[in-house]
Amino acid sequence: MSSQGDIGGSRISGRKRTKSRTSTGDRTLRLTAEQKCEIAQRELEEYTDEVRMANEDSEKHVDELKVSGKLLIIYYREFSLHT
Repeated sequence: MSSQGDIGGSRISGRKRTKSRTSTGDRTLRLTAEQKCEIAQRELEEYTDEVRMANEDSEKHVDELKVSGKLLIIYYREFSLHT
């Protein structure tokens, strides 16, 4: 065989094939300032909603505990009267 190789059905002359430095997997996505702002605003809205929902859940739990405490006081008083 000569100095030329037969790779993949095509002849190359003494050079090795190199991959492109900008293959699609290596490209980084560049966002504009406006796109970054939109993403940040959406994330802020999501976070705000999560905090609001957590606060509502906490308030419901506190209300339930207050009711339980009041019932315990009532039961204690009734029990104290009968003993």
